[in-house]
Amino acid sequence: MNKALYALFVFVIIFLFYESALSDDTVLAKIGDTKIMQSDFDKTFNTIPKSQKSQYATLEGKRKLLDGMISNKVLAMEASRLKLDEDPLVQHGINMLVEQAMARLAIQHIKEGITIKEDDIKKYYEKNQEEFKQPEKVWASHILVNKKRDAKKILKKIKSGKDFSQLASENSTCISKDQGGDLGWFSRGKMAPAFEKAAFSLKKGETSGVVKSQFGYHIIKLKDRSEAGVMGFRKASKVIEKKIKSQRVKLERIRLKEKLKVKTFYDNLK
Repeated sequence: MNKALYALFVFVIIFLFYESALSDDTVLAKIGDTKIMQSDFDKTFNTIPKSQKSQYATLEGKRKLLDGMISNKVLAMEASRLKLDEDPLVQHGINMLVEQAMARLAIQHIKEGITIKEDDIKKYYEKNQEEFKQPEKVWASHILVNKKRDAKKILKKIKSGKDFSQLASENSTCISKDQGGDLGWFSRGKMAPAFEKAAFSLKKGETSGVVKSQFGYHIIKLKDRSEAGVMGFRKASKVIEKKIKSQRVKLERIRLKEKLKVKTFYDNLK
């Protein structure tokens, strides 16, 4: 094969590969002559924080994201037509947005470069036991009514075997009735004194008598309880890892300021 034919062969291969790569980048939307490509969508999707990504991972979520991209593009084109981008305040705003985006990327990069050893987590856990102390907690449901006689009638129904959550949904004046009276977990000092005293005196699965508070008349059912203690290492390790990582990011910010010789003139503020 002579050099000319070889060069032509290489060119054809490169062209076909390039054309194939382009064909994978499909058009998702057109705004006049402007196109939003799959690659544009992917880049936008990748900028979404991990904590919010799941809501855009579905087909419906992706459609919403694309609609948002289209709206932004349309409005940006209109702003350009009106020459709003030439306004000094707009230019300053754009610069600020770029700086904020770059700062977020820098923090993400710093976090990805931090490796926290299990020994560091264990040492933190052992030295900071006070941080992981957990108070006594109970998980309760209740039915709240305005009149004592109504509470007594409901209590009789409970004792006869009627479902507590159903009675709460049908009779309670508390917004918790939408969850069958479920109040979730709470520790001491979170509820009305009379209510709290009754709730913490119950055993798991037990139902109280009629309890009066400033809100009305309650019937309380204890679903579960957790005695005071110290959070286990396995559960605490995730909290500790996040805390150590946050501390190291803060130290890195300080180091960068020192490296760049940052000087602040607060007295010049007006």
